[in-house]
Amino acid sequence: MPNIYNALVVKGRDTVGQPINVTCEVQQLLGNNRVRAVAMSATDGLTRGMDVIDTGAPLSVPVGGATLGRIFNVLGEPIDNLESKVALVYGQMNEPPGARMRVGLTALTMAEYFRDVNEQDVLLFVDNIFRFVQAGSEVSALLGRMPSAVGLAAKGIYPAVDPLDSTSTMLQPRIVGDEHYETAQQVKQTLQRYKELQDIIAILGLDELSEEDRLTVARARKIERFLSQPFFVAEVFTGSPGKYVGLAETIRGFQLILSGELDGLPEQAFYLVEVKEIILSTNSGQIGVLPNHAPIATAVDIGILRIRLNDQWLTMALMGGFARIGNNEITVLVNDAEKSSDIDPQEAQQTLEIAEAALIKAEGKRQTIEANLALRRARTRVEAINAIS
Repeated sequence: MPNIYNALVVKGRDTVGQPINVTCEVQQLLGNNRVRAVAMSATDGLTRGMDVIDTGAPLSVPVGGATLGRIFNVLGEPIDNLESKVALVYGQMNEPPGARMRVGLTALTMAEYFRDVNEQDVLLFVDNIFRFVQAGSEVSALLGRMPSAVGLAAKGIYPAVDPLDSTSTMLQPRIVGDEHYETAQQVKQTLQRYKELQDIIAILGLDELSEEDRLTVARARKIERFLSQPFFVAEVFTGSPGKYVGLAETIRGFQLILSGELDGLPEQAFYLVEVKEIILSTNSGQIGVLPNHAPIATAVDIGILRIRLNDQWLTMALMGGFARIGNNEITVLVNDAEKSSDIDPQEAQQTLEIAEAALIKAEGKRQTIEANLALRRARTRVEAINAIS
């Protein structure tokens, strides 16, 4: 029996005597000496009983200098010449999905030779990647598998890079440091678990998952969108200008998602996030902070912090501290803080009533000051809940 991914060649003649020569790739072993294979060219004229030859090896294509200036099909067969130092591999929309699915790998094989063997810089241009993904879904359906979930590009998430299919020899603790490495591994583990659950979700729905798995799915979807932060290379797709985010800040962002500290935020808050405005309570009243705000340092009063991310507001109750603004960055150090979504409304109202009663009963200057502070904190928590978003 041939191995998975072996190339098979079907030979024979059609009903009018024309020669048949179709190359296929083994995709499944069905048992009882049967396999299921995907054709790399049209199957018109194929009939039962034709000879099938196992080549004993996967599909192979030419590489190196001989490919430059030529046009190839998915099997690496030259179709035409080019007047340039470029190798072109193409699969047309009228070809079967197997050819359209594998044509990208043919081009990649040629490109990798120049990169890895010749040690040259290579530009690999794919037009367009969605057709490649679409062909994969068609092949999955033909094989009776659950079609793969659409990729990030089809979801409108750019740059469409899948961390599970991307590797780097630089991602080692001795090179990037333990914190960076561990965070990256946790991100990949979360995305891998989400990938494993996708078939269950597609068939049974999200509600059939355990509470732990639903939490994993929610965090993985936020990670997918957080990976889309405005890159310069994605400007043409998103229309949003690229922005530079420091490594430490990026790692910290993923850690906050993984730890569950941002579970209360909707996943839209992680897609192409751009802070539009910040409203901060200071000792001299509320101030609004817009992009390119003049540098300032100020004490933060007990009160509300509101952050506008795209068209949504994130509201927090702050219990006093310090803020520094400059270079389109704001750093807030506070004694305590709570997201409005984390505050129990009933508990907050009870705390407020207790604080009001305590102020009435306060005796002496010290008790009155402490009771006033407690009341302000309690009112701030209730205001955070009631803030209009």
